[in-house]
Amino acid sequence: MGLYYHHSINDGFSRRALIIMRITTLVIVISMMMLSSKFGVGCPVEEYEALLEFKASCNGTSPPSWGKHRDCCLWEGVVCDNSTEQVSELHLSELFRYYYPEGTPTLNEAQSWHLNLSIFSSFPELRYLDLSSNPFTGLLSSTTRLKKLKVLDLSVNQFTGEIPMSLAYLTSLEVLYKIYMTEH
Repeated sequence: MGLYYHHSINDGFSRRALIIMRITTLVIVISMMMLSSKFGVGCPVEEYEALLEFKASCNGTSPPSWGKHRDCCLWEGVVCDNSTEQVSELHLSELFRYYYPEGTPTLNEAQSWHLNLSIFSSFPELRYLDLSSNPFTGLLSSTTRLKKLKVLDLSVNQFTGEIPMSLAYLTSLEVLYKIYMTEH
């Protein structure tokens, strides 16, 4: 009498169940990897670093949420595109009030800051930039890399000189809030 393998219905069921379990596990692992890459890091490193550079140019002034998370999309005043996680809007008016938490002075009493617009060249998807009502002074630097920028608000600042001609190269620009330039 020889040994033989008896094939039962339970063996077929066990193999199918094992295959289904393996496929399900694979789908779960792939889904977790995709979710962690989408939600784990957030905004691109170059945008994160540019915002920190901007913060430094404002004497470290920023909303309290800035720097608490690596994902700058979670920061106050920063809006990111849901699909790309790139910064699409920056609402940064009246930043000086964060510099003076007690007894906020008027804008004229606030310490002046120099604005380097080229910092924002790191934001290829930026469509809205509001830097109004801040103590920015000096010459307004130029930038031509903000190809998707639609709204630029630099009003109520203390810039000197002339408005840079490079702003004419921002071909998507639809709204430019009046910029008052003082002569010095």
